[in-house]
Amino acid sequence: MDGLITVGQILLAGLGTLFFGISLSAEKNDLPYVAFIGAICFSTNKFFSMVFSSPILGTFMAALMVSFLAIFLSKQRQKPMAVFLASGIVPILPGYSIFKMVLGFVEQNSNDIIVYGTIALQALVIIAVGVVIASSISKIIDYVISKRIS
Repeated sequence: MDGLITVGQILLAGLGTLFFGISLSAEKNDLPYVAFIGAICFSTNKFFSMVFSSPILGTFMAALMVSFLAIFLSKQRQKPMAVFLASGIVPILPGYSIFKMVLGFVEQNSNDIIVYGTIALQALVIIAVGVVIASSISKIIDYVISKRIS
């Protein structure tokens, strides 16, 4: 059961993302989309982490997926991309690693600070790279389409 993604986990990820969207003042009619993006983000992360035994790959693929979904929904619903991206990325943030790193500071355990700080930094950089790549690909596609039309 440890390596299994359950429907309950996916629903809870979506629900958590929904509440994060509420705290970011997302509009009421955008909340189902925000929850959907969070559930997809969590599912993508867990799937790639389990299949390829690489949490970093899972984080990267989830960041790409969420970014593409946020770009698509922002164009379809004519809202800023941040409405969907900020909430949707929450399930893959390295909260546990950051907590353990801060606990290492409190307990003056330099090994935990370095180990968990490095893990958190890697995850945050991978998330940023995924968002930048998705945004760049979207801009290139928009540019090519606009050139073909004109």
